[in-house]
Amino acid sequence: MNRVRWQARFSWPEILPHSCFPLRETDAVAAGILHTFFVRTVQVRNKVCLPNYPITDHLLQMPPCYPAGTMRKLLLVLVLSAAACAQTPQARTAQVMRSLRSDPLKLRDFLHAMPKGGDLHNHLSGAVYAESYLEWAAGDGMCIDTAKSAVVKSATADQCDQAKDLVTAKSALTNPALYSELLGAMSMYQYLPAHSHDTGHDHFFAAFPRFGAVSGSHWGDMLAEVTERAAEQRELYLELILGLDHNRAGNLADSAHLSLLSPDHSTVPDIDQEYRQALAAGIKGLIPQMEDELNEAEVRRSEEQRCAHLRGWNARFIGACAVQVRYIYEVYRAAPPERVFAQMIAGFELASADPRVVAVNLVQPEDWLVPVRDYALHMRMLDFLHQKYPKVHITLHAGELAPGLVPYEALRSHIAEAIHAGHAERIGHGTDILYEHDHDKTMAEMAKRKIAVEINLTSNRLILGVSGKMHPLQQYLRAGVPLVISTDDEGVARSEMTEELMAAVLDQGMTYEQLKQAEFDSLLYSFADDATKQKLVKQLETDFAAFERDADRFATATEHDPKRTKSAAHPH
Repeated sequence: MNRVRWQARFSWPEILPHSCFPLRETDAVAAGILHTFFVRTVQVRNKVCLPNYPITDHLLQMPPCYPAGTMRKLLLVLVLSAAACAQTPQARTAQVMRSLRSDPLKLRDFLHAMPKGGDLHNHLSGAVYAESYLEWAAGDGMCIDTAKSAVVKSATADQCDQAKDLVTAKSALTNPALYSELLGAMSMYQYLPAHSHDTGHDHFFAAFPRFGAVSGSHWGDMLAEVTERAAEQRELYLELILGLDHNRAGNLADSAHLSLLSPDHSTVPDIDQEYRQALAAGIKGLIPQMEDELNEAEVRRSEEQRCAHLRGWNARFIGACAVQVRYIYEVYRAAPPERVFAQMIAGFELASADPRVVAVNLVQPEDWLVPVRDYALHMRMLDFLHQKYPKVHITLHAGELAPGLVPYEALRSHIAEAIHAGHAERIGHGTDILYEHDHDKTMAEMAKRKIAVEINLTSNRLILGVSGKMHPLQQYLRAGVPLVISTDDEGVARSEMTEELMAAVLDQGMTYEQLKQAEFDSLLYSFADDATKQKLVKQLETDFAAFERDADRFATATEHDPKRTKSAAHPH
């Protein structure tokens, strides 16, 4: 009988991860089985070695003889064990990311290179860095109000009345102290509460009116900046929130004398009547002008990035031109209800007419007096308009609240109301979910109806002071709620998508598998048309396959070398 010699100087847990075994007088049948399962076996020093594993001479030595049948059983166990232990590219990449948790700089390198889907919660004006606004203001001959640290328009280029605390924007570019002060006022640049004498919440939202004079006239440049940053982050798709009507709908509501609330806010007039009155006042007439301005912005972006002329010579702009962009019409919820309703109508009309505009959203701080007071009324308006325009998507800022910002009563129902009355298909922030009544029921409904939550970790930390275990991200994951990671206002926050993913991993403990799912969900739960979704998902699959094939380049030296890991753990 043919016999195989085998040395048993190890336990099964030690042998199973390894792949090279001494085979003297090799049993032909057993070797055939081995070769059948592992076609690329090689023989080294009378050993049969499985592919892609190290040869481990020191573990196995000449044993007593065993019957060939026993050897066949051993080999079958090894085959099954090797199959069970074999790592998929995704599993290997997940292992690499786990090894980088203790090395934040290398983790950031990994996450920066990781493919990304879409950014679904991104305010265009807040996504631009203050440096850009100051440069454009200088180019436009605007002024700086030094008392308010704000950009203001001038009747004549570079004619600024110093008696009124005005200096030219150009002068700020050569005045380091003023320049730094403006960056701090227009963003969270080097923000320190003691120095600013305000809260992160107040400082954040106070930044927007300080650059409003310049942001409204540079949409094309803003699109160029934001898409270039997205491409550099390996993002494929953006849904940008912006005020497409420049408040014209609200002004029209004033001239039409709409009246959605009595002076004492005790009664609500007939919404249908107010709707007909708003249409009669000419809201639909605003649509062509909004489309023209959007066209101009996209032409400017294309010119800035030379999209029509690229043929492979400028990688920076090639990627930016490929980033798909859709728009979300923003409604200013802190305005009087008549203006809010008129803006909503304009948004639903525009989204019905122009496929680039894919949804309507309410913006401005949810904790301010009017948004809290009129929240139920706003949901009633949305409910009414949803019946009129059922194909228009709705995503809502809801639950961007924390204890201390509002009375506890205001924490109890905003997310549930947004879903039930406001017909929200996605929830922006959702930070206060655990403070809501029946929160488990609400999250179960979100999971069942596939209502995704847009997580904005940096702004939640800066504005609400919510992070770590006080953030509900893991609660949403455990409840099975679809989750996407977004940037909110990356320019004001001085952030970018990679920093959001860093927070997701280090602050929230998300795994590679969860991050990857969130990236695909950012496309699947976007409001892009089905053909665009399919194209983007296919591209993301290709990008992830390439990334995972090359993931070992991010692995640490100790993760590659078990000897170094052992010596590092037990230094001499």
